[in-house]
Amino acid sequence: MKIYFWQGLESNKFEKIKGLEIAVGIKNNERMAQAKLIYPRDVGGQDEEDFWQTLGGQRAKINAAIPDDSPSTASESDLCYYALFKVSNASGKLERTEISDRPLKRAMLDTNDSFILELYDQVYVWQGLKADLEEKKSAMKIAKDFITEKGKPKTTRISRLSEGVEDSLFKSYFEDFFKAVSTDFGDSSDQATHANQDVGALA
Repeated sequence: MKIYFWQGLESNKFEKIKGLEIAVGIKNNERMAQAKLIYPRDVGGQDEEDFWQTLGGQRAKINAAIPDDSPSTASESDLCYYALFKVSNASGKLERTEISDRPLKRAMLDTNDSFILELYDQVYVWQGLKADLEEKKSAMKIAKDFITEKGKPKTTRISRLSEGVEDSLFKSYFEDFFKAVSTDFGDSSDQATHANQDVGALA
């Protein structure tokens, strides 16, 4: 099963972010993490050929973009930027530490602390279930300060997430958020057919 995510060359940052969020949500929730997410324009080759063939063939001309009211001047690298910070007072004093390891993994999020996932025009504040009040409040303040300190767009959104209620976009930046389990669908024979399913979707 395949899900194609095709971005127009002139699509704006909001369309790209929302499109990716929807694609990841379909993959991990509706398709039980079984579908393969493919970016035909980026990877090219056979994947791009298959994409156009599914649509009945590639058009000679792609329709022009509808102009935005306030077009963004951000570069592609700006739009793709992300960083993860840990906010913890476990050492006895409050510290903000950037996590530079890549790829990001779910195991990096500690239930005892708060974390900040910084995107170009959105900042997530993830609060562990056992994080104390100082860590939670400080993480929110740091996130708000990012807007002025880093010259972010005035429309930058700050989203607070409690552990266990993360949205699809946040999850898409981490590996292992959509863990699979073996599920027996059963059949009339002695041998059962197994497939992986998204644990989160079963909850």
